[in-house]
Amino acid sequence: MRRCDRLPVLLLIAGLLAGCAGIVPGTPRPASPDLSILDVGEWNTTPLPVPANGKPGYGRILESARLAEAVINPIDVDDTLVYPVSALLPTPLASVGILADVARPPLTEHGMVAGYSITANDTGGERSTMNGKSRLIRITVLSLRDDAAAAAAAQQIAAADFAAGAGNELVDIPGYAGVHSHWRPTVPTLGVYAAHGSFLVALYLRLPEPDRAALAGVAAAVLDAQLPRLDTFTPTRDGRLAELPLDPDGMLARMVPMQPGRWTFPSLSRRENYFREVSVAIGVRMNGGVVFGPGGVDHQIRVEQTDRTQPGEFGIDRIAGTGLESLYRFQDAGRARWYYRALVDNIAKSVAESTDAERALIAGPVGVPDVFCYRIEFNGTDPYHRCYLLDGRYLATVIGPDETFVRRRAAAQYALLANTR
Repeated sequence: MRRCDRLPVLLLIAGLLAGCAGIVPGTPRPASPDLSILDVGEWNTTPLPVPANGKPGYGRILESARLAEAVINPIDVDDTLVYPVSALLPTPLASVGILADVARPPLTEHGMVAGYSITANDTGGERSTMNGKSRLIRITVLSLRDDAAAAAAAQQIAAADFAAGAGNELVDIPGYAGVHSHWRPTVPTLGVYAAHGSFLVALYLRLPEPDRAALAGVAAAVLDAQLPRLDTFTPTRDGRLAELPLDPDGMLARMVPMQPGRWTFPSLSRRENYFREVSVAIGVRMNGGVVFGPGGVDHQIRVEQTDRTQPGEFGIDRIAGTGLESLYRFQDAGRARWYYRALVDNIAKSVAESTDAERALIAGPVGVPDVFCYRIEFNGTDPYHRCYLLDGRYLATVIGPDETFVRRRAAAQYALLANTR
């Protein structure tokens, strides 16, 4: 009788048919799935070749996404700000609605290269800024062509913004004599413009009540954290934007393209909300064909964590987006599976408890082992269908207008991930 009981469980299983003697050297890999049974319609199942960039316009969007790594999370200054909204600002025109309209001409004159903005508040998304008692911090970082351009743009924008509002008063920020700032005594908000090297940092702050000293204190706290962060970031200069790679981490190549056979290039779009206020990012700003690193990931998922002092708890190190679809890359497959199970369990519970007939679970595509699909109606719009699927360290989302569309797209997404292991 052979003594198999002392062998590790995995070796026991591997050597079962060989009587514990047939151990094959090599690296274990997941079993190859049978992709031939998948109904993928016309969608790609192998990666498209990554094209060259070649366009400064694409580069400005990519650089704006890179800038997320240079921007702090407002929750680090105020832990009540658990509702974030971020935006890429690749051009002066894109800054309209986030910065005052008067900022556009100076940004154009002084060679704005790229920008990134994150707003976070305590009462639920952008609409909450219409409430009189909300707390808000918005941090906008713009990259200019050089230090002199950043300083000139900060001074001109601050002066024009100050002149645009009757009753504005200058405000000193403790420890920051060269910073431009102003408020109106009856309004609980503060605007701040600071040049730091070739960067322009614009802050918009709001407290529940008008309090000049408190607002100035928040501004100082933000600058204390934000300005050193900029020193860790190397900006891409205007003449090198077209050289930025479209997919340096191979994330976008692992996503089903928006159109069969066509690469999803960097793009921006915007959906208008139901209100207008110049101090707020008007509309939902969406992007496609971009990848966010750890800083951008932290802005998007920090508030989901149980312990907000541990930004890497989920282990997500990259998020790629093509419009409304995303691909998450985790540090390892174990963390990816834990997140997937927690996510789908929460959605399934929400659907089960809903009285809305348009919220329902639907069958996933045949041949995909880890997939979860459902139908939902959002804010009175037409119902849409979404699937989450897991493969190794990658978690993908796909959407579609009907069940057949979303199942085929999910099947193609799974095949793409399987073919790039």
